[in-house]
Amino acid sequence: MKIKAITGNQKYTLESAITDLAFYQSEIAKKEALLNLKITKLKEVFEQDTADQRVKISDLEKEIEAFCKANADEFKKKKSLEFPNGIVGFRTATPKISTLNRKYTFKTALELVKRIFPGSYVRQKEELDKESMIADYGQKKLDDTKLAAVGLRIEQDENFYIELKTERLGAQ
Repeated sequence: MKIKAITGNQKYTLESAITDLAFYQSEIAKKEALLNLKITKLKEVFEQDTADQRVKISDLEKEIEAFCKANADEFKKKKSLEFPNGIVGFRTATPKISTLNRKYTFKTALELVKRIFPGSYVRQKEELDKESMIADYGQKKLDDTKLAAVGLRIEQDENFYIELKTERLGAQ
């Protein structure tokens, strides 16, 4: 359906187009709901069919890991061992900072770092408080001239939308 300029009785054409759009969206939503139901049922069947294998996999993984940890000497020269059907090994993880014990938190560590290593290891992120600026602009504490003086402006776009009422179509 081609929509022409809205004048006089053309309003019906637009109304008809919106009705059609709502109907098609409603039909898709119904089919998507059925699809999701079928997917959920298939996933449930899959979960039941593979439950035993997943338990066996988990148990074997734990057993293999325990064996490798108990025989850590085998991984001193090479961090992995290759077999015809797989590789086992130990990967070095990315270093991370953690607290020494429960006595310390990152908050207490931050204060100690500030005291012991002044000027180092503490980030200070500076950024504009845009929300505050918008609030002040709305309350007339900030105007276009003041914003322009610092190279800023307030923008507020107007976006087109279509809000469909598909619940009415269910009765048709």
